[in-house]
Amino acid sequence: MSSSEAYSTSPSDYTSPGLATGHRLHILRDTSSHQANTRALLRGFHPLLLRPASLPRCTCSRPCQKTKEVTCHLKVNDWRPPHDNTAADQGATSIIHAESTMQPQIIHLATVTVMGVLEQAYFSMQVIYARRKYKVKPPNTSGCEDFERIFRAQANCSEYFPIFLAVLWVSGIFCHQGVAASCGLLYLYGRYLYFQAYSVSAQGRLTPMYFSAAVLWILIGLSVVGILAYWAGAVGALKLRSDW
Repeated sequence: MSSSEAYSTSPSDYTSPGLATGHRLHILRDTSSHQANTRALLRGFHPLLLRPASLPRCTCSRPCQKTKEVTCHLKVNDWRPPHDNTAADQGATSIIHAESTMQPQIIHLATVTVMGVLEQAYFSMQVIYARRKYKVKPPNTSGCEDFERIFRAQANCSEYFPIFLAVLWVSGIFCHQGVAASCGLLYLYGRYLYFQAYSVSAQGRLTPMYFSAAVLWILIGLSVVGILAYWAGAVGALKLRSDW
């Protein structure tokens, strides 16, 4: 092995991502570059091993006459982490970076979700006001036709809300966030029209009900297409890897 060639080591040479006290690390190194390579490897073992000055020293045996390699023994009994916050800062930076890259990918879905929750709260408040107006005390759910229509409108919207949330997020993640969020807004608008129309007459609920149902089926279709496309790509990549 020449000094310009990269060093090699087997996974059995080290078994722990953190170097515990008293443990030894056995690594094969080129005689001219093993010191630098050992330091680089240790920085990958532990996030606090960032400065070369903080790394433990190694004691090396004589190089082999055949392979020109040397066995490097490192003992970390007296090692202490560097007295700075570099690792903590890098960890915090990584978390912030992950959040900053994830949030734009789901912000539209999250906005539609919160709007849907607020709409459900509005429907529930309308039922409370209707109970007071028509003097229908809990647990009764009948007695006045006007109250029954408002109660049924709120119940129907609540029954479909979990289905809406599920297909909204699945279609947004696996298909397209913008399209899913737009369909979500249309669905919420259709449900609002449904509630208002049902509160007035049972016949008036049909048009907004068909509209919101159509939007919901679109979200279901986007979810199915997105999941199938994902699995098709995963299977194709696996097959390509096996062929290679």
